[in-house]
Amino acid sequence: MVMTMGTYQRSGDDVLQQQWGVPVGLAPSATWNNTSGNFTLDTALNETYSRGIWLRFAGVGVNSSTGGPAGTGLYWCVMNSTTEGQAYALPNTTISRTVSIINFSSAPSSSFVPFIPLASQLNGLLPVTAGSHVPTTSQYLTVASTLIPAGLMGANGCIRTDSLATCNNSATNKAIATGFGGTAFYGSASTTNTLIAISNLTRNRGVTNAQANSNLGTVTNATSSFLTVDTTVDQYTYILLNLGATTDWIILQGGTVEILPAS
Repeated sequence: MVMTMGTYQRSGDDVLQQQWGVPVGLAPSATWNNTSGNFTLDTALNETYSRGIWLRFAGVGVNSSTGGPAGTGLYWCVMNSTTEGQAYALPNTTISRTVSIINFSSAPSSSFVPFIPLASQLNGLLPVTAGSHVPTTSQYLTVASTLIPAGLMGANGCIRTDSLATCNNSATNKAIATGFGGTAFYGSASTTNTLIAISNLTRNRGVTNAQANSNLGTVTNATSSFLTVDTTVDQYTYILLNLGATTDWIILQGGTVEILPAS
């Protein structure tokens, strides 16, 4: 099953822009076995994702005999246990994006909504030689992004994003955040708690080029940010994850992006 992207489903005046329950996350450090093609994570996940999961691996190479995306990126994985699985290359799928909440310089230029690939889309295991994965730490990385079409919000419209993440229990922060139009917002972080749920609102302020943003849900001290994003042109809203240590992991279990238009 492939998620349909860019299809709007109306419920009253609201627009359900995207919604998914396919997991996507940042993998902990891992090693590859060049005989079996399996990888082994250094920290066990919360369950065996035998139905599949998108995981971000950094610099692991690619199956040169079949092609596919090269180097760092999100890969479709099927897990045999909480630590062992296989990663597949998908051709012509560019979904890796590195962003920093401190020095954010570029917004996503396309949508990526986690989906379950067809068997015909899988393009071989990777890598073909033994290798290792050391994850990026202390940096927010985009794992899902949704198009907000030009003019759809209106001068008083609002974008509502709800997301749920799980993570390992450790002394270091694992965090989730949202972004819109080139600005990433702090969402919520956890150390020993293993579930993070956040709700984010970005609303136009009576005009189409000024917004107030707030993070709600489990955030202890919810803060507001003010933006000057032009919503008369296409923009993207996105969800980001962050690891505090190489042995940490965090998985976005699903998300909902809605537009509440108002003129």
